[in-house]
Amino acid sequence: ALRPSSVTILAYGALISEQSARLTFPRLRNFRLARVDGLRRVFAHPHIFLLKEGVVKVNDLRIASLSVEPSKDAFFVAAAFDVDLDDEQRLQFMAREPEYQIETVKFTDLPADSSLPVESQESKSVGVICLAGQDDKLPASLKLPMGMATVWGWPTDSGLLPADVYLRHCLLA
Repeated sequence: ALRPSSVTILAYGALISEQSARLTFPRLRNFRLARVDGLRRVFAHPHIFLLKEGVVKVNDLRIASLSVEPSKDAFFVAAAFDVDLDDEQRLQFMAREPEYQIETVKFTDLPADSSLPVESQESKSVGVICLAGQDDKLPASLKLPMGMATVWGWPTDSGLLPADVYLRHCLLA
């Protein structure tokens, strides 16, 4: 999904504002809002980066990060922006998001003056998004923090909650 040198990234968490997206992709172009159909956002897996950095602790269970998963009748509003990725940037992106499945999905640009994400009959574009993954597809190099047996196998009644610092960042973005 990240093979072309120029790709459209679909962001739905911490990168949903242009200011925040530019921290990761300083030379992004064409920042806009988009509607993504057939997926929903969920806090259903631990935020691996924050765990590795010691910002959140496994025993707290306030460790979840956003992902998107298929949901037939769902949609959400995402940020869409275009970036040119060289091999180094592509590898950095993959290293930052090792638990996700990075895939291409269709999306519809929202008009700048749109106040509601209404279904559009306009042609759809294709962008790259971080989808919920599966434990058996995690890279062999990914080492889970001590005390964590799964990334994607948390039951809905596990008590897993959004990481406070990540949730705050998403809200501010």
